[in-house]
Amino acid sequence: MSQKPLIEEIRPSAPIQWLRAATDQVCRVPGLGSALAKVLPECRLRRRISEQASLAAFERMVRKGDPLPPNLPRTARLNLTGLCNLRCKFCEIHYIEAHARAHCGKVHSNPIGLEYFERWDAWLRDLNWLAFEAGAGEPLVNPECGTILSYLRNRYPDLHTRLVTNGWGLTAEVRMLLLKARPEYIICSLHAGNAERYRETQGSGFDDVVAKIAALVQERNLRRQVRPKIALTACMHQGNADSLLDLIRLADSIAVDEVHLNQYYHSRNQLKNDISFFFRPEEGNRILREVYALAADLGVCMHPATPKWLPETDLSPTESAEDCSVCALPWKAIQFPSCLYREGFHFAGVCNRIDLFCVDMRLMEAEGGFSMQDLWHHPILQYLRHTVNSRSRNPICRFCKTPNLLRLRSKDPAEYSRQRDAAVRGFLEEARMAIGPLPEIRGVEVLDRNPFEYDPEFFAFSGLPVGVSDNPA
Repeated sequence: MSQKPLIEEIRPSAPIQWLRAATDQVCRVPGLGSALAKVLPECRLRRRISEQASLAAFERMVRKGDPLPPNLPRTARLNLTGLCNLRCKFCEIHYIEAHARAHCGKVHSNPIGLEYFERWDAWLRDLNWLAFEAGAGEPLVNPECGTILSYLRNRYPDLHTRLVTNGWGLTAEVRMLLLKARPEYIICSLHAGNAERYRETQGSGFDDVVAKIAALVQERNLRRQVRPKIALTACMHQGNADSLLDLIRLADSIAVDEVHLNQYYHSRNQLKNDISFFFRPEEGNRILREVYALAADLGVCMHPATPKWLPETDLSPTESAEDCSVCALPWKAIQFPSCLYREGFHFAGVCNRIDLFCVDMRLMEAEGGFSMQDLWHHPILQYLRHTVNSRSRNPICRFCKTPNLLRLRSKDPAEYSRQRDAAVRGFLEEARMAIGPLPEIRGVEVLDRNPFEYDPEFFAFSGLPVGVSDNPA
């Protein structure tokens, strides 16, 4: 579907564009950019050349498929706790907790305390971004969240942090701690624009949550701080779409910095299987246009800046062929969602498609345990880097690049799960055969399958929707 952008990008002047293009080309010559950065005096041009030279070196490493990057991860996502005070219908916490109880009879919260971060200096000092958002769980339920953010701000002033919260924990005391810690972003999960729709998906207390977010904005402004940026985030589906214009007006009235709006696609939760707009793409695109038009009129900053239009035909140009883009995640990203059925353990991987390891976080960078480098240079990750962008991609990366993947996930979640589970098993089996015996590292366990493989009987047991809706509108 061809649509004109509703918000035009502000472009720099022609001379500035020419200078940026010239420096970018210089930095693509191996060694030249870094050499120039060493002889130039401290200025914006020197910083740009240094940044572009580092980026060019990183791109060469990715395209080469270097299995042993010299750097440790640059971005990380971490679950501070597996507990949450809400039971939002769109969240996977219903499934994950039921899964944990079925496996071990209880749910392990696996909180990450300040002492972990004090021990992790060897890899935290190399990070650019750290986001507290991986997996189900509310970070503000962890009583040390504010203390951790303050520690990170003081110890690593160049580290950008991001916090995703449902907003319930933003009490006056917590707001003061967060404003002192100055994370880059505080993103508040508010998936409806009025109390009625909020009650249907997230529960009661809409007005209280909005008041806390508004107070956070006001108190930040009174302190004359630029950070944290404060945003609202929502996933658009047929159950909340009629409240999204109210959400934009609300964002304008409490003066948050941004609204993050994404399309909802099927997940293991308590919503109906046919609630996504992949079943009604024309209607979804109409609502997107109205929402973005109102945001433009009110001056509300949207992320993404232009709508992610839904494909209205089965052969959309953006989805009709395999995605051939280069994936750089195995060279820069690590994420640790909590493993609620094992005390002290988190899963570890580089993307949402596959968990590669189950690791004991109590042993990371601890005496007799494992280091981030042990994990980052593990043969399984080396094999992933070697095959992620090769001509014959490994099974999980080939699955990730499948045309119409999000549409399949939304319209036939059972088939999506079966294909994903097979791809995960295929990758892990293929990697083990190619590598041979794996090293034994205390605290690091290599998985052999998706720990949450699709099981229709378990879905029925846990009260979640199963299979494909009988009413695909």
